[in-house]
Amino acid sequence: MIFAQGQQNFPFSLHILSVPAAYRDSVMPVYRDGKFIYIDTKTGGQAFAGTYKMAYPFVHNAAVVYNDGMYGIISRDGKWLKKPAAYQNFRIEDGRVAVFNSSNSYQKEYTFDLNSLQENSGYINCAMPSIPEYFTFKAENGKWGVKHRDRTIKMEAKYDTIKGLYDNNVVARKGTKYGVVTLAGKEVVPFIYSGVSTNANYKVTQITGF
Repeated sequence: MIFAQGQQNFPFSLHILSVPAAYRDSVMPVYRDGKFIYIDTKTGGQAFAGTYKMAYPFVHNAAVVYNDGMYGIISRDGKWLKKPAAYQNFRIEDGRVAVFNSSNSYQKEYTFDLNSLQENSGYINCAMPSIPEYFTFKAENGKWGVKHRDRTIKMEAKYDTIKGLYDNNVVARKGTKYGVVTLAGKEVVPFIYSGVSTNANYKVTQITGF
């Protein structure tokens, strides 16, 4: 799994957006002056002290952050729930469990329940998550939408391009700008980005450029 890194990339993997609790929150990570901070979305001010190379949205009661090659977990007031440690990568399972891998073999894992705020040593993850079967379609108006496999319309055709479906999220373009919306039409990444990056299988891995 590839996570976005760098100044002009959205601060977290599209996979993280499959977690309902990670949609628009009262506290969200933003990139400012060469670093990520958390802001209060109601006031626009910094929610708490702390700067990070990468900052992920809060899932339930905690968020994953990254600095100097190490991942850590913070509470909603910015305090450490798990102090930074070196891991190869991480992912979210079952909408609540952060699973950290110490190597590419996935044989050594550390898990933390982002809801109960406890280490989750007894957690067993599923290797093959279930993915809803949706597909894109182009309507007579020239716009793109999404249908369910039973041919019912799940998302009205109103986007100039749809780059892909990821869990219940759609990477789309309106005019010249890209963003991400849920199949229910909720905007989770604003349409302010100028491009996307894809892997060898043409799957979007990053949304880039303001």
